[in-house]
Amino acid sequence: MAVGPVESADAGGLLATVRGDGDERKAVSTVDDVGSPMGRVAVVYALREQMGGSAGQYGTGPGASAVLPDLTDVA
Repeated sequence: MAVGPVESADAGGLLATVRGDGDERKAVSTVDDVGSPMGRVAVVYALREQMGGSAGQYGTGPGASAVLPDLTDVA
């Protein structure tokens, strides 16, 4: 998992690099708004998702697929 501020999702940033690499993108979850309360929630659920074998790109910056992981299967 990789996390950082929204700026890290901009071109040249760490999260942009992970999100731009097809293999990395499939294996490593990212959260780009870790400084916000919603971003910290996303980290918890993205870690849970990654422990289950999936990965996703979350936050509000470029390359994010959603603000939060899908929570429909959360017990």
